[in-house]
Amino acid sequence: MKRIGELTAEEIAKLKAKHGKVVEVEVEDCGEKYVGYFRRPSMDTISAMMAESKRDEVKALEILFENTYISGCQEFRTDAVVKVAAMTQLGSLVGGCVAKLKNL
Repeated sequence: MKRIGELTAEEIAKLKAKHGKVVEVEVEDCGEKYVGYFRRPSMDTISAMMAESKRDEVKALEILFENTYISGCQEFRTDAVVKVAAMTQLGSLVGGCVAKLKNL
């Protein structure tokens, strides 16, 4: 099945060269698969997102989306249902690393 917005390996390599680490989000809706590509968030983006999350979680995720989206299908920007599904997945960007604390 064709994925709308999917980039070639060469195009992805160019994104990685420009933005560093890049993640792909795939959303399936009514039999269609949509793909978007996102860079890691900056500290400013994380700070803005966390501040907004105390008031409105959807707007907080939208801040994350808008500041990390780099390429992909237009439905990520124009279809609210597809966008919210993508935004929900993006939340794992912020907490996706594993950290350990050890008393010495």
